[in-house]
Amino acid sequence: MRDRARATAGVALMEVLVALILVTVVGVPLLARVSAEARLLIQRADHEALVRRAEAALAEYAALDRTGLEQRLGRRDLRGLDVLLERPSVTLFRIVVVEPDAGDRELIASYVYRAAP
Repeated sequence: MRDRARATAGVALMEVLVALILVTVVGVPLLARVSAEARLLIQRADHEALVRRAEAALAEYAALDRTGLEQRLGRRDLRGLDVLLERPSVTLFRIVVVEPDAGDRELIASYVYRAAP
């Protein structure tokens, strides 16, 4: 009777060890995947907020009249983003919003037309 109880206890211990190994083999990569996905979601949210700020800066410049645009030609800081305003022709202005911390990566760009005086 004792031998049988010991054998049963030994089998139960082996089952527990196998279960722990399975949980470790499957659980660790799963946990790493969940962690990576969480980091990706945070990065995506940060980037979306940055693009919204860039869109607001572009809209602010696009709403200016010709005189306002001419006064702002060149590169200017606008709430942590750089806005580059160029005039490729007499009636055309190019507005580019760049992220200065990321090697001047263009976030958004547009052209606006303003009639010649």
